[in-house]
Amino acid sequence: VFCCFYFRFVKFSMPSIPDFETLFSQVQLFISTCNGEHIRYATDTFAGLCHQLTNALVERKQPLRGISILRQAIDKMQMNTNQLTSIHADLCQLCLLAKCFKPALPYLDVDMMDICKENGAYDAKHFLCYYYYGGMIYTGLKNFERALYFYEQ
Repeated sequence: VFCCFYFRFVKFSMPSIPDFETLFSQVQLFISTCNGEHIRYATDTFAGLCHQLTNALVERKQPLRGISILRQAIDKMQMNTNQLTSIHADLCQLCLLAKCFKPALPYLDVDMMDICKENGAYDAKHFLCYYYYGGMIYTGLKNFERALYFYEQ
């Protein structure tokens, strides 16, 4: 499982993805069928795969396609619903670009009490992007009180 997982990660790292549709389908299938217990042993690689998927969809101007996949990825990677992962920022970015805010709300409406450490650390960029994008989503939904809370974080 981890060999196939790592192979997909490497393919996304290539400057030009040879067959994006096939790779997209493989990643979608992998994320929907993988065992959350197993991916928690390689959270940095799993999150990296999600970041690369996000970047590829943004480049292709197809953000809507990744929203449900990233929701599944977050659910598999989280130890509990109050745990922030770096994938949360990717989900919020895709929701903003797709102008489809509601799929992010279940992940924004909870107060985060824990941060998922990937490779023993957490990149502050993802933390800041989660709260910035979350504030933008709440602003778009005209929930200004919650937006202000996110901007203040």
